[in-house]
Amino acid sequence: MSETHRVAGIDLCRGLAAFAVILVHSGDETWGVPISDRAIQFRYLFYFAVPFFLAASFYFNTKRTPLKIDRAFWQKKIQRIVVPYLLWSLLYVVTKLAIAFLAKETAQIPQILADPVAIVFLGGASYHLYFIPLLIAGTTLLYLANYLNQVKYSIFLLSFWLQSVFCFISF
Repeated sequence: MSETHRVAGIDLCRGLAAFAVILVHSGDETWGVPISDRAIQFRYLFYFAVPFFLAASFYFNTKRTPLKIDRAFWQKKIQRIVVPYLLWSLLYVVTKLAIAFLAKETAQIPQILADPVAIVFLGGASYHLYFIPLLIAGTTLLYLANYLNQVKYSIFLLSFWLQSVFCFISF
């Protein structure tokens, strides 16, 4: 069994961030309860939570260098990130279809099923779990940087990659 060292400050911030997530979602105006502009401004104080969790995740991923990317690594990432996200997406789509069916708005059903990729990754289900695609992209970029750091021609590969990104953005 490997010994893990806890960082008390990070653990304290994780607790505060978890509490902040609860505060952000309690009394949400989507329940139909009107809230004042001052309450909305106060809620902004708690929006640090998800960026903190992402930053902490990326920080702890960089502490494990050189990174060992093997089959066990991908199995763990798929189990902890991808599977919950896909299950949520499936639950979201099924619930959305059930609501449309029960509300007798069957005209919405083809619209819901028209573009499943967009539902899962570009809105709909990903709206509630927007941080998971960010986590997947950030983790992938960390491991790409680790790979490029170990490759003989890493500067060439990195510059080629950056050029392709800039070309994609500019067109």
